[in-house]
Amino acid sequence: MSLPDRNTPPPGLVPAALCKEHAAYYLGLSLSTFDRAVASGLIHKPRSPSGHTARWLRVKLDEDLLNWPESTILPPENTGAPKPKGPSRK
Repeated sequence: MSLPDRNTPPPGLVPAALCKEHAAYYLGLSLSTFDRAVASGLIHKPRSPSGHTARWLRVKLDEDLLNWPESTILPPENTGAPKPKGPSRK
């Protein structure tokens, strides 16, 4: 059995640590918003396995996300989100 290629993860493998770009994408944030969230402490600081790379732990990103404040912003009318039921118009 040969070793897998280092640059090609096995199908279905989810990495435990993510680079900044992937961490921001994972959370649905732009890079600039991600940077601000890290600077403000809303997202944990990265780990540095080699001293010159930064990686964010996926499980910590999940915890960070759960600690974000709940939004009071309603979705726009045209998003397809469920609408309040009211009297029908005909």
